[in-house]
Amino acid sequence: MRVNTTFFKNKLANKLEIASADSGARHYHIETTDEWLRQMTSEYVDDNGFWQCPPGKANHAWKLGVYGLAAAEIAAFRSKIISKNSRPACRIISRGIDE
Repeated sequence: MRVNTTFFKNKLANKLEIASADSGARHYHIETTDEWLRQMTSEYVDDNGFWQCPPGKANHAWKLGVYGLAAAEIAAFRSKIISKNSRPACRIISRGIDE
């Protein structure tokens, strides 16, 4: 499967800019390491609009965030297809109990 990483990198970068008290913000566990957070901010957009990672900087956490967003979107899309193509749920009609 091909993933437009620029799209998801932009999406993740936008999420990281949301204030922590606002809806849609990303929150990290209190035990998240400084190294993880450094990796989440290691890439930048150059003057040509391309995402770059400086030589020697780790960006594994950033990549996991990007591909995690892509996987979530793919799963949501597939879920919509499955529910759209599946049979409607069984309806139960109750007319009461005859005595």
